[in-house]
Amino acid sequence: EPSSVESSMWRVNLIVLALTIVGVIVLFSDTLAEMARVWQNSESFGHGFLVAPIAGWLIWRQRAELAILRPERTLSGVLLFGACC
Repeated sequence: EPSSVESSMWRVNLIVLALTIVGVIVLFSDTLAEMARVWQNSESFGHGFLVAPIAGWLIWRQRAELAILRPERTLSGVLLFGACC
């Protein structure tokens, strides 16, 4: 059973993650719309719509293993994420 401190850490980090995802969606909304247009109109890339649900299912499947991890925010992670964007 996770302690209240660990639960609080998870809560804070999940909120930060959710806000980051929303920020990326807002910043790259034009790109995401164009990606969706390509996926919708292309036989070669139509599978793009399946990536997010499959990733979500894979994460859900590993939820017990992920639950025991202790979340941490690091500067290197922020820098890596920024470079990827």
